[in-house]
Amino acid sequence: FDNGISFLRKNHWREHYNLSLQLFESASDCAVVLGDITSLKLLSDQIFTFAKSLEDKLNAMYNTVSALAYGSQLPESVNKSILALSQLGEKLPDSYSESDTKVYIAQTQDMLKGFTTDQELIEYKKMRDPKKIMAMKFY
Repeated sequence: FDNGISFLRKNHWREHYNLSLQLFESASDCAVVLGDITSLKLLSDQIFTFAKSLEDKLNAMYNTVSALAYGSQLPESVNKSILALSQLGEKLPDSYSESDTKVYIAQTQDMLKGFTTDQELIEYKKMRDPKKIMAMKFY
């Protein structure tokens, strides 16, 4: 990816936006896998600066959160996840009580009672909303 990025011209974000975004996203994916936090920060900063929409920033945001978690910086990872979720329109309560948690578990169990086999659950309709799919990654 470094070679591909090196061939981009000065105004590449304006002239070749989709190519630039794909190259920088792919390079940031690799940086996370390799644990190269310095490269990840440089690549993500470019994406955050030039991305045209929140959707175009989400992968870089997720990579940043993942790298922080892998690097044992959990409080910062959690804070950035909460920020991303709020930008995606997800509302999180400030805290959960034990009784709230039990209610949510019971509700989930009730929803799952309608499935008699694992295969039914596997074949259930899949989520299609890209923002909701990305939000699930941040949870």
